[in-house]
Amino acid sequence: QFLYFIEVGRRRRMFVINAAAEVVGVKHNFELKFKDFPTLGELEREVAEVFSRVDPMHRTMYVEQLKLYDEGWRHLDSEVQLFEGCQVFAFLTPYDSDGQRALRMMEDEEIKQSMSASEGAIQIARQRERDAVEDVIKKEQEIEQTLTDYEACRVNLGNSEHQSRCHQEAAANMSFEVKVSDKRHQEAQEAVRQVLIDIEMLEQELYKKRMSLDVLAEAERRAKGELAAAETRKRLADDAVHNSIVEANALNSVAIDVESTLAHLHAEKEAAATTAQDLSLVALRHQAKFTEAQFSKHRAAVPSVSVPVVLPPQPAPFLPPVVHAAPLPPPQQSLTLTAAEQAAVQRARMIAAQAAAEADLHQIQAAPHY
Repeated sequence: QFLYFIEVGRRRRMFVINAAAEVVGVKHNFELKFKDFPTLGELEREVAEVFSRVDPMHRTMYVEQLKLYDEGWRHLDSEVQLFEGCQVFAFLTPYDSDGQRALRMMEDEEIKQSMSASEGAIQIARQRERDAVEDVIKKEQEIEQTLTDYEACRVNLGNSEHQSRCHQEAAANMSFEVKVSDKRHQEAQEAVRQVLIDIEMLEQELYKKRMSLDVLAEAERRAKGELAAAETRKRLADDAVHNSIVEANALNSVAIDVESTLAHLHAEKEAAATTAQDLSLVALRHQAKFTEAQFSKHRAAVPSVSVPVVLPPQPAPFLPPVVHAAPLPPPQQSLTLTAAEQAAVQRARMIAAQAAAEADLHQIQAAPHY
């Protein structure tokens, strides 16, 4: 039983992974051994190297995708998913040209650089694991020494009950120490897995921050575009306001010109009204003279009779209302009438003469001697 624990401790120095792949229509499955817990990059390189040797055309292979069988085929994303004796299946693609090989080498180099930080943490965890293994080895050596001493003690002292009890206690102590060492080894492996998970989470956060920076840069570009558009709209609005001011000034000038024209027309209208009043006065004067001449002529034609004439009371003469008009302009030396004005004056004279004749005839008929 003690030799079994020692042998198990020695076997755990090698990490075994079964890798399968299909090369030129033929499926192969190899047992890959690693001295320590391998990273995903180390596993891909080892698989590509092993299956490149199997290819009959001796082409260089590279791993396009890895899948792990864990209660079903799952995509292998991290070395944390690996375990002792697990089965993986590799999807291989040969290099078609030197350019693709160089491109793949560049991608591998970038992967190496990206995994350098995580490998540092993995190295620390491995160092802890190695320390734990060394402790196990030391304990194994102590157990071997104890077994040697136990064998010597058993040869020298025989099969006494006391020696048997000592042997059982030593075996129990050694079994406990081996269990403690195994527990420490498992804790070291769990610490390595936790470190790998933390590294993966940090990479995801870094990717999110890069995406956020891209979104902020796009938002800044859009804001600059909107600012330029707003400045353009402002410039157009300023131009429109300037044009409106110019048009308003032009309209004000037109309004001033219209007001001056209206004032001039009003003045001409007042002058025309004054001229019309003057013409009316002249027409009335002519009508009065014409009426007086007709009346005198009519009286001269009637024979004089010394009969008292009782005239009816005459109504008061009609006087037009007093209109306070604007002061008349000074009389001109000679009044020159147009043809229309002369025709109007003649028509007014005829009407006045006819009215005067009818009035005289009415007075004569009303006389007693008639």
